[in-house]
Amino acid sequence: MLKKFPWPSWLLFLTIYGVYGWIVGSENFFLSRFVFAQIKLWGDGSLLLEYKSWVETLIKIIETSFIFLVTLFFSDSLRVMKIVIRKPFSSSVLTFIYILLWSSLIPVVLTWSTYFARFFIILAVALLLRIDLQRYGYKHFSITWVVCLSGILSFILGLIFFQLWGNHAGTI
Repeated sequence: MLKKFPWPSWLLFLTIYGVYGWIVGSENFFLSRFVFAQIKLWGDGSLLLEYKSWVETLIKIIETSFIFLVTLFFSDSLRVMKIVIRKPFSSSVLTFIYILLWSSLIPVVLTWSTYFARFFIILAVALLLRIDLQRYGYKHFSITWVVCLSGILSFILGLIFFQLWGNHAGTI
């Protein structure tokens, strides 16, 4: 017998990851253009420019693997919170270093707030889906696979949809 499935949170998850794939696809054009401009400034770069589509694909693979790792890492939030909170407060020196690290990260977060907002939205929707799947009785292994595969596939679909329809909307 099939278990119940949290359709609303799963559809929200797919939508968010798909939109993020679209955003990465739209920004990837400008990112790859910047990379190739820097290559031209450093030298001839004609060999690398012949493989422009390969470099763009490599950039997309790196971004996709980052999304996969974030989803995988944060799909088990309780373990992550134990590592992040318990370890630094075991001694006063580590606590001091931890406070210095986090206080130095505040300007970085404020400077790149758009990227951190995207990251936290992705994290929140992954955690929502994980909590809903746990509530319906799914095991840890099944939850991890559902979250990771759904995230990667919807992210890739967002990239593909941008390549098919978004490229002609004035972004080039």
